[in-house]
Amino acid sequence: MRRATNNIWLGATALVLPFVASVSASRIDAIIIDHNCVDIFAVPESYVLPAASLRVLMRHASVGQGIIWGLDCLAGDHPTNSACSCFPAGKYDRDKWVFEARLGDWRDKVDDLVAQTASRLDDFDVFMMKFCYIDALGDSHPDWEYFRGRMEKLEADYPGKTFVWWTIPLTRDGQPGTDLFNAQMRSYCAAHGKVLFDIADIECHEADDTRLVNASGNEIISANYTKEIHAGHLNPTGRVRVASAFWYLMARVAGWNPCSCVDHNDTADSDPGGESFELTLGPKASWSQGHEGYDPNLPGYHVVGEIASVTLRAKTDRLPCKLVLAIQTSPEMAPMLENFTLIGPHTKLSGEPFNPDAGMMYFRKIGCSDEWVAVPQVRTDAYLRFEIIRDEVHITFQPKAIELLRAECTISWIDWYR
Repeated sequence: MRRATNNIWLGATALVLPFVASVSASRIDAIIIDHNCVDIFAVPESYVLPAASLRVLMRHASVGQGIIWGLDCLAGDHPTNSACSCFPAGKYDRDKWVFEARLGDWRDKVDDLVAQTASRLDDFDVFMMKFCYIDALGDSHPDWEYFRGRMEKLEADYPGKTFVWWTIPLTRDGQPGTDLFNAQMRSYCAAHGKVLFDIADIECHEADDTRLVNASGNEIISANYTKEIHAGHLNPTGRVRVASAFWYLMARVAGWNPCSCVDHNDTADSDPGGESFELTLGPKASWSQGHEGYDPNLPGYHVVGEIASVTLRAKTDRLPCKLVLAIQTSPEMAPMLENFTLIGPHTKLSGEPFNPDAGMMYFRKIGCSDEWVAVPQVRTDAYLRFEIIRDEVHITFQPKAIELLRAECTISWIDWYR
């Protein structure tokens, strides 16, 4: 597939691209893309096209070439590579995202973004640049005030455009100068409502969310994301990881807010269709007596089943902040769940919710692998909460779990082990 957008650009010739409505950088809350934002399958289908429609200019160096490869992988350009085999051609089309390599030291790179923005303002909606790890070797690092001042001026001069701030990527050795600059970047962006792509945080966390540092406490890139001994160029796994986070970034810039939801008690903001979900009973599940279908007073569903399952998915983009699955278990026994599992395409929560020695565990699939990886650092009570109310077990879906229901999820349970 052609990639006319992967230019080695050292001049100032402008590209002419179709018009896309501008996206303003002004916002109250910061958008932080970090290691919690690397699942491309979490991006709702309804935001893939809006994200792809944004006209993006990204000025970069060698690590950027790896990100390009990762984006091509997600676009279906490398189907024979095992890291890319599950991505069909055409879905994640990013032809309007222009990546251009440029040379120079850290100051040249900052000045280049300023010049490129001024000369190509009408061609793009989103502007960004990243430093290379060589810009912060040892104790050296770009001058924070120089960088911050020019980024602030860009945002002030061009309020109709979005500017993305980046941390500096990591090496296998770890660099104190990188950590110092990145700490300033994270603190400032979070406090001032910036859009931050924290590539360093993405690189220093393993798939199970373990954070990696050297003996001095400096962040290092995982050996699972690079084949290099000292440097930090990305391997296929790392490329797909960072490229997936880039899609997450663009969906957020396009307006997706994974933390947003609608209060079901707010009639002015409720779904005019009434029911936001579709529940399908499995062969051993049935509706509770007098409660067939959605109960807005719960709000959710009443079902009966001892060892049973249902499937559940959202029918609308405007999802409520709360959903309850109320399960009646064995009629001759006290209500109980000895096992509960929710499985989505790439996320699973499973375990023994009422056993304090076991509890629930969060799992995720990595890329195109079919293997589930446990992530014990994730708090499952941020997804699901369990309580026994009269003759039912109530499973309350928190906003994070409701977000999973944008794709069909299978929910299964065992009331008592037999």
